[in-house]
Amino acid sequence: MVRCTRRMRTDRSEVETSLEPADRREALVDEQQRIRRLRLVVDLVAQVIAADPDLDFHRARILIEGCRTAAISLFPGSEEVFDIVVRGRLERILLERFASGVVN
Repeated sequence: MVRCTRRMRTDRSEVETSLEPADRREALVDEQQRIRRLRLVVDLVAQVIAADPDLDFHRARILIEGCRTAAISLFPGSEEVFDIVVRGRLERILLERFASGVVN
């Protein structure tokens, strides 16, 4: 069971700051796994947008929204962070790919 004695506000979500050492390690391992999963999803979406010859603009947008849904599932309350950091990266790739004005 996770016990805490103090909370602090960061990144628009409450974070437990006084966990037992074992709970702290478990929370850190869990966060690291979620970060790896999110990084994998974002990298895969970026690669598909950049390289899939059959992907059209509309489907690329759907992929970005699916990536956003996955990010929010892994990190609830992270909508704004996703929109600022990750969406920007994916949309730059999208614009590079479809910048010729030809939208499939």
